[in-house]
Order: sequence, then structure tokens, then C-alpha cells
Amino acid sequence: MTGHGTADVTTDDWSEHYQLYLSDGSTPFPPNELPLVRTMCGKHFADEQVKVHHPDGNMTLLSVNGSSLTDFPGQLNGGIVVFCDLTESKTADREISQLNSELKQRIKERTQELATMNWRPLLLRTTRLTTPTAIFRRLQFNAARRIPRTAPRKRH
Repeated sequence: MTGHGTADVTTDDWSEHYQLYLSDGSTPFPPNELPLVRTMCGKHFADEQVKVHHPDGNMTLLSVNGSSLTDFPGQLNGGIVVFCDLTESKTADREISQLNSELKQRIKERTQELATMNWRPLLLRTTRLTTPTAIFRRLQFNAARRIPRTAPRKRH
């Protein structure tokens, strides 16, 4: 997961060896605050974020949940941590945020453009075409053009 492989190092050297950083990506994770170390001390936590710098230069953002392991009488036996890779999700969130910002800017620009338009000719034209009388006349005209007139049938 870290890209560094296993090594025979103490917990004090895990941050440096595995290139583990706080969520800011630049502050090395303090050895006593590492997720597995905390669980082995009886701590429980959820959704802590850890950044891992890989040898190839890439960085992975992990969400970490941890809990201590105890036996039936409550004796601490160790700890367990679960990692979830958030890198793609955070990248997608940033892209969506960028697209939303661009869309808001385009809406603002278009709104300003529409506000400066001269609407009077358009409103006059629309009003003339949408009065009830104008609509009725248009319907009569269209009906007269499309439906041939025939003499009414005589009823017997």
C-alpha cells in the first residue's frame, strides 16, 4: 500500500521509512500518533487521514479507522487498522468543485449580459403574439389553411 515494502524498523521509524504524513502532506506523522501505535495503546478512532508519499513521486490519501483488540477479561492484545484509499474520490471532488466554479462564473457573465440587453422590441413582439385575440385568430387562420372546407352533411 505504501510502495516501500516491509522493513525491520521500530515504530519510531515508521513515519520516515513508509513516508507517512499528516493530511497536510508535508508534516511527518508523529510516531506516537501513528494509527497502529494508537490502537495498541487502547485507542479507538475513525476517519483519520494519512498521506503516503510513494517512491515514484505519487501521493495517496488514506482514511484510517482503528480499534484496540482485547480478550474476554479486557486485557489489551493489540490493535487493528483499516485503510481506505480516498485519492480518486478527492481528485474527483476537486474536479467537480472546479467545474462548479466555472459554471457559476459563466452564469454570472450570462446574467450580466442579459441584464444589459434591450428587451423592449422582444417584449412588444411577444405581447402582440400572445394576446387571447391574436392566439384565437392565429388558430382560425391555421385551421382554415389546413382543413379543407366541405359542405355539411345532411341528416335524414
